[in-house]
Amino acid sequence: MELKPIRTGDPAISRGVTYDAAEIAAAEQGQKVLRNTYLLLALTMVPTVIGAFIGMATAGVIIAHPIIGTFVMLGAVIGLQFGIAANRNSALGILLLLLMTGLLGWWLGPILNFALEMKGWSATRRSAPARSSSPWGSSRPPRSAISASWASSCSSA
Repeated sequence: MELKPIRTGDPAISRGVTYDAAEIAAAEQGQKVLRNTYLLLALTMVPTVIGAFIGMATAGVIIAHPIIGTFVMLGAVIGLQFGIAANRNSALGILLLLLMTGLLGWWLGPILNFALEMKGWSATRRSAPARSSSPWGSSRPPRSAISASWASSCSSA
């Protein structure tokens, strides 16, 4: 199918370009598919975020048994992918997709905990508002703290 611009009014007829009902219906169908795709993408973010919050709270389960947890997750995700493919034209397929994204969000929780507990994370978080001229102020420590830090590093050398 050749894509043609859709113009309003009669100028299209005077240029020799004609559109039949099938071409217009195909264009509308393509727009509908694209809209539904983005809607489903946005919808899958909800269980992912909820799963990540639950995963952050229950990170000890995964951390206590990392190898077993990895294989269980791998099996669950592969099984859910087969289930989604088998039920792709029904509401059950959408529910399985939401379950899979929630499960992947839960798996992401301990990684988020680790990233948030890293040394320097709070400094990174505080420096962002200062760079954006935010009303929260500068993230630079007071001069006395800088002097004390510099003095301690010089005396230890």
